[in-house]
Amino acid sequence: MANEIINEANWVTIYDNRLEDLQSPIKPIELFNEFYRHTIRVTVTADKIPQNWVYAGYLIHRLTPDTTNPYIAETLSVTANVRQLFFLKVLTDRFYLDFRPMQRYLWMNVKIDYYTLDP
Repeated sequence: MANEIINEANWVTIYDNRLEDLQSPIKPIELFNEFYRHTIRVTVTADKIPQNWVYAGYLIHRLTPDTTNPYIAETLSVTANVRQLFFLKVLTDRFYLDFRPMQRYLWMNVKIDYYTLDP
């Protein structure tokens, strides 16, 4: 599986959005897509991330589309400027994701890919 998971041909981008002038206080970024693949890769880049800064924010795995009273399966730490693999808990066949930045940036790019060989 290791050779297949690092093969770029097995990944499809499902979310790639540049967010500009994030407001204070920082609110979660709702990724409006409905997801169904549980093996995902997340890459977050932003302007002027300090060298000693590790975390870009948190990925929130929701089971329901309701954001006012969400049913959260897990909250995962996302590292800045690296492609990070996540194997989300398989609790439902469809789910939703939010991204909560750690700090305010002038711009931030959030990219999510799914693994095509995910059952």
